[in-house]
Amino acid sequence: VLFAAFVALIATVMCGLLPGAHVVRLAIAEGMKGRATAVRTRWMRAGAREALIIVQVTASVALLLVSTLFARGLAAGASASPGFVTDGVVTVGVDLGTAATRTPYALAERVIDAVAAVPNVDSPSTAYIVPLTGTATHFVIGEPNAPSESKREVDGNVVSPGYFSMVGMTLRHGRDFTEADKDGSQPVAIVSEALARMLWGATDVVGRTLSLGRQSAPVVGVVSDIKYRTVSGPYAPLLYRPFAQVPGPRFFIHARTRGGGETLAAMAAAPRAGDPRIMIDALPLEQRFEVVRAPERLAGWIGGAVGTIQFSLV
Repeated sequence: VLFAAFVALIATVMCGLLPGAHVVRLAIAEGMKGRATAVRTRWMRAGAREALIIVQVTASVALLLVSTLFARGLAAGASASPGFVTDGVVTVGVDLGTAATRTPYALAERVIDAVAAVPNVDSPSTAYIVPLTGTATHFVIGEPNAPSESKREVDGNVVSPGYFSMVGMTLRHGRDFTEADKDGSQPVAIVSEALARMLWGATDVVGRTLSLGRQSAPVVGVVSDIKYRTVSGPYAPLLYRPFAQVPGPRFFIHARTRGGGETLAAMAAAPRAGDPRIMIDALPLEQRFEVVRAPERLAGWIGGAVGTIQFSLV
């Protein structure tokens, strides 16, 4: 839309300048000969120019409407609820980097414990990704030897116990992950309502089994839907796995705090005190979310402004 608006703006200027320049040159030449009436007659006969102006005005009106709808759509999407709570939650992005060993969960546990030990930090939980920030985690549902067309790739997240309540998601059926869902125990999964409907046509699907490659994971819970990739898009079908069963070197710690900036700084410093190779990125969840919503809002403002400006030049 922005590209079309730019093209229409250039077209508007050209459609106005070219005939105008022609008239000026013609008026000077004919005026010097004393034939001003001939100028008006010749201009009125320029049917092609009139048609060009009519087409340009029509295109400008259409583009103005499209730009307005585009801007309103982006603005509505940017202000829509993502399905989870951002206010009051702080996040600490952790990249274990070269500090990670073949068993990164042990180091991840130490990092989480270090953050939990910071005063005024309540019940930290972890997640692979923060939705709506441009990152995603994928899972393939299907038997390992099944034809590719029978498999499904779905988005999701890897989270620890307490994550859902931390971000204000509602457990619709079943249970949350627990400390018993660890490496070596029965693989389990939690699905969103949208994924439950997509796979089984219902939401109360606790006890159903998912084939995740060479693993079979029973569904132990169903949680409320959230926006995942874009806040203006539909609710995404999502699959969740427990962090202890699928540990990774990069994750986000979510927590609620009763302190200010000093607490956030302490949360960022605590993991690095044990190993300076660990990379930390600490931000309030609302601020992390705003960074992602800003381009959509800016695009909406630019789209509406360009459409209005180019129409005013007609």
